[in-house]
Amino acid sequence: LSSTKNKHLMKGSKKGPKKKVADPFSKKDWYDGKAPAMLTKKRNIRKTLVTGTQRTKITSDGLKGHVFSSEPCQSAE
Repeated sequence: LSSTKNKHLMKGSKKGPKKKVADPFSKKDWYDGKAPAMLTKKRNIRKTLVTGTQRTKITSDGLKGHVFSSEPCQSAE
């Protein structure tokens, strides 16, 4: 008799540390979207979420070229 292992059962079990589940929002930063003072009464018109600094990516680079859309009735409040 030959003793053979069931390869299908061995395939699913992996040894070693398991990957940690991290909250994706813990790595993000909040920034204020500001409008020119001559257009609105309040300067901060919106808040936006940007991915935080990671190795070569810098947080402020995620905001460059970002365009906010706002209606006049929102800015009059």
